[in-house]
Amino acid sequence: MSNRKVAFGKIVGAHGVKGELKVLPYIEKEEMDGLLSNLEGLLKEFYIDDTPYDVKGIKRHKGVFLVKLRDIRRRDEAEAMIGKEVFVERGTLPSLPQGEYYAFEIIGLKVVTRDGNLLGTLSHIFSTGSNDVYEVMTPEGEELLLPATEDVVLAIEPERGRIVVRLPEGLEPEGSGK
Repeated sequence: MSNRKVAFGKIVGAHGVKGELKVLPYIEKEEMDGLLSNLEGLLKEFYIDDTPYDVKGIKRHKGVFLVKLRDIRRRDEAEAMIGKEVFVERGTLPSLPQGEYYAFEIIGLKVVTRDGNLLGTLSHIFSTGSNDVYEVMTPEGEELLLPATEDVVLAIEPERGRIVVRLPEGLEPEGSGK
């Protein structure tokens, strides 16, 4: 099992007066539904700013997870965590079939062309029914939408921090000659 830490979500609020955190997961709804049944048993520790926190409880509530951490006991302590990312050890999550990834494992990867040209960073994944769509934020702050199909996504290489793509016709940068 891997001890590599992956971004699980972001703290977006406090809940109640006893320090519960609202964590917006970097998990697609379909993944969340499958994970939820045994999530509490799997996630024993969250990492925030590289500090481990024991998970005392976790449950889904209106699109977020309500998380109770052992060392966060008051609302003001929870509020101080708002905006921080939550990480988990990859090995604590159920394995997926070869070549499949949790959305949060690939969000944040660099997106490059076959020639190695940087297009940007994967910032979001949309499910459309027929295929997913990758939202890529370019270095210029522009949004690039790519269909996550076999003819566009050539390789997903988390170990190298990148996704290799073939741009669909009409999306090639001007002057590329491709």
